[in-house]
Amino acid sequence: MKALEFAKKLRKLAKYDFSRQEEPLKRAVELVRESVDENFDRQEDSKGAAWPVHSDLTILRHGPHPLLILTGKMRAAAAGGAGSYQKRFQAPKKMTYHIGINSRSIPYFGKHQFGTRKIPRRQFFYLHRSDRVALVAEVKRKIRAKVRKDNRWQA
Repeated sequence: MKALEFAKKLRKLAKYDFSRQEEPLKRAVELVRESVDENFDRQEDSKGAAWPVHSDLTILRHGPHPLLILTGKMRAAAAGGAGSYQKRFQAPKKMTYHIGINSRSIPYFGKHQFGTRKIPRRQFFYLHRSDRVALVAEVKRKIRAKVRKDNRWQA
């Protein structure tokens, strides 16, 4: 491909309306939720440090159970189930999703995510570093496929 032909295709691609790329964005949201759900199994923070174990008092009050999983509500909310928060915004040439945990449904999630004076931090709502690479690659692949399918960038 000659340089002028390539430049022409790049100009067409620059005019492409990426706001119509809802499918890759939805997949990105799914990948984030999957990563957050897996963080409960990993039991480590975003830097790879293991979560602190339960205190003796917690074990006395609630018995032995997996970290952050007494009822399963917070994990379900983090993975997009009941108590989750998702809002989709559409604006010209821009589409964004906001995901998270509804603090009204799960008021204690912040105590665990950020810690308090008495509760150690057990960060779970983050995108694991191994998943960040996979997420970027997946979204790029889906957008490229969609752009090619739409055939808008080809001469």
